[in-house]
Amino acid sequence: MKHSESTAATKGAMVDALKKELNTKPFDKISVSTIINDCHINRKTFYYHFNDIYDLLCWMLERDALDVIRQYDYTTDIRGAIEFVLDYIDDNAVILNNAIKSVGRDELKRFFGDDFFAIAEKYFCEMEKKYGVTLNPEYKYFLIHFYIEAIVGLITERLEMHNQKNREAIIDYIITTIDKSIIGIMSDYR
Repeated sequence: MKHSESTAATKGAMVDALKKELNTKPFDKISVSTIINDCHINRKTFYYHFNDIYDLLCWMLERDALDVIRQYDYTTDIRGAIEFVLDYIDDNAVILNNAIKSVGRDELKRFFGDDFFAIAEKYFCEMEKKYGVTLNPEYKYFLIHFYIEAIVGLITERLEMHNQKNREAIIDYIITTIDKSIIGIMSDYR
């Protein structure tokens, strides 16, 4: 087995162990010792791959969802991206809820912040090209943070309140809100 395959397998085993633990307890009750015992690896191996348990959680979220989300073309398939996010939230509700209970909403925002920022920035750049405008960088930065807050708020509400509102309605509301607000913003800048 190549080193990269071995590394991927080891990291995958640690993610599986973390998910197993998150299905039964809050994130702050999970230790590195629990993970290494479950994976039958030593502490040195854990720290070779991750700085701490928090780093493992971030890597898990990156691997499971954000890498896939980054591949969407938001100018043509925003519905697919939103459906994927909602599926991920629904399929991993217990795990994510236990993580949020321990780290809180602000930490969730921090988990996703850089990734969502990059995604939103790419989206706004595409919209600027599409509409032939250039937003003031300060205003674009504000808009990106505005939408990130909204997304994280919806994710948190869906998890904390076990919100199972009509998925199609939620998707339509999100798309309509984004489309109408972006069209309005871009039109004002022409």
